[in-house]
Amino acid sequence: MSPCQQVLVLDADQLSTLAVVRSLGRSGCAVTAAAASPHAIAFQSRYASRHLIYPDPLQQHGAFLEWLTNTLTNHFFDLVIPVTDRSIVPILTIRNALEALSPIAIAPNPVMEQVVSKCRMHSLAREAGLDVPESWIIKAPAALETIDPRNGFPLVVKAERSLAWLDGYGQALETRYVMDRATLKDIWARYALYGDVLVQSRVMGHGVGLGLLARDGLLVNCFQYRRLHEVPLTGGGSAYRVSETLDPVLEDQATQLVRQLGWHGAMMLEFKYDPRAKQYWFIEANGRFWGGLPLALAAGVDFPRHLLALYQNQSVSQSAYSVGVRGRNLERDIDWTRSAVRHADIPTTRIVSDALKLVLPREHIDSFAVDDPRPLASEVRHIGCRLIGAVRRRKRLSASNARESELRKNPQQIRSCLQQAQRLVLVCSGNIMRSAFAEAYLAKKFASQPGSPAVVSAGLDAQPGRPADPIARNIAHNHKLSLEDHRARALAMLELTENDVIFVMERSQVAEAAKRYPTHASRIYLLTVLTPSLPIDIVDPNGEGPATCQAIFHQIIDALEPVMDCITHQRQRLP
Repeated sequence: MSPCQQVLVLDADQLSTLAVVRSLGRSGCAVTAAAASPHAIAFQSRYASRHLIYPDPLQQHGAFLEWLTNTLTNHFFDLVIPVTDRSIVPILTIRNALEALSPIAIAPNPVMEQVVSKCRMHSLAREAGLDVPESWIIKAPAALETIDPRNGFPLVVKAERSLAWLDGYGQALETRYVMDRATLKDIWARYALYGDVLVQSRVMGHGVGLGLLARDGLLVNCFQYRRLHEVPLTGGGSAYRVSETLDPVLEDQATQLVRQLGWHGAMMLEFKYDPRAKQYWFIEANGRFWGGLPLALAAGVDFPRHLLALYQNQSVSQSAYSVGVRGRNLERDIDWTRSAVRHADIPTTRIVSDALKLVLPREHIDSFAVDDPRPLASEVRHIGCRLIGAVRRRKRLSASNARESELRKNPQQIRSCLQQAQRLVLVCSGNIMRSAFAEAYLAKKFASQPGSPAVVSAGLDAQPGRPADPIARNIAHNHKLSLEDHRARALAMLELTENDVIFVMERSQVAEAAKRYPTHASRIYLLTVLTPSLPIDIVDPNGEGPATCQAIFHQIIDALEPVMDCITHQRQRLP
């Protein structure tokens, strides 16, 4: 490999990206790490010679592509490596223009489009002879009635893509487990907004990952590992894994699938292995580097360096690697441990044993390297701040619970505030569902009542300018309301006054809003404070289907009624 190759690595906030930066930096490359956050962990690496910050592709799709175009126009790179779908999917839309400036390590678009589609990959895997769970690809609601699983529920529901853009904003679409047909219909209605929906029977076994590198449909390097801990416990990203001997059966299946696709580049295939039946079930494919990449490097397979060699038309062959090497994502594994402690089916002895293994020589932490210790220090600081923050939030929540309980018993304080209110501020998280609907509903009711307070909504963590959720828009339409012109605003954008009354949806939001705006803490209330018959929290329905959203919106209406009555009656008494 020629010295001083210039490489741009995107998604520097990921531990897999840190592994790429370290690998290529050690190989003598000048690595530019880029991310949407200035706190990206790969920025801490000594092997990142330059740091760049770009617009978040999930929130500013067009601005991200403009940034990348300008960056490649002004500086040539021998290779650009996007590491997550957040950057890969937008790049596909203008790939030809970008590749005229610098090579990009993404498989050809027609191939990549098949891999990012879970429905197409399911069909391709079956055609290649892999065992796939009992499955249905659902294109219309009537097809849901044809689902008759041999093993009953639960069923696994997957959107066609794990990450999709709607109204210019990216949305992560997680795999869902449903326990009944009503929930299945509800989740399907949500995911159908983004394309076809894949429904599968749940298969049991432990997770197995197969990281690989292929050249034009020919498998050239392969690494097998087993997932020991997954987050969430029901199945998800790996937190703790161990390298395994490459199973010839699995290698043959990967060879068939790679050939069928004509794959070029890095990929991870996910399987479930049933040890009783000695059977591998294909779950899904990721056409990029994967979360367990640091383990591959620790075991001896340098995928990033081999990927660079592949794109420079150099030879790459199968690497020998050590078996029994273990690696863990420290932060995610702490989350696993906290969940496992509360889970009766996981023995305490296993939890303690797995934690103590951290000090063994064959154990590796994804963020740590002897020659590059700063990323681990950064991760430990982040974990510490997160845990301290959780303790403080619990304390604030406890105080908030006591206050809300007292207010429900004696609502005179809030009635007095409502009598003086000149504006009601309705607050949730993103201001695209709950508070947006509440604002529209209340504004319509007050429109026929002169002298009513003004109404505005906002989100504690809103992405300013984001349209209302499409399901929220549909439900609002059914209530003869319109959210078509609604655009999210952050609470920080509002200039709060002493005559505002602020309603939030959840107890945690009372505490958070009071922390951010302490001078207004006495005027921040739960929306349900005057409705003891309702659940205390109006939970976030984001990501749920129409039935769940409808139920939540009915709670909002029920909570708003006594607020409106209080304002109307109080003001009718005024001279």
